[in-house]
Amino acid sequence: MVGPKPSREATLHLTRTFAAPRETIFRAWTDPEELKKWWGPEGYATPTAKEREDHEKGWSSCLDRLARIL
Repeated sequence: MVGPKPSREATLHLTRTFAAPRETIFRAWTDPEELKKWWGPEGYATPTAKEREDHEKGWSSCLDRLARIL
């Protein structure tokens, strides 16, 4: 089942100060391999992160819940 289309484009603005060089932070957000290391909530992994194939701004990613080992 497909849900309704959004009526307008959403925009997300984030502001945070990090104790790291700008180049490191930029790479963490723009390099898919770096993004996979930290993206998502605790208990999830990001097995897929890539630049959008239509070459528009942005990227796409996938989250997988990690199995709990008891």
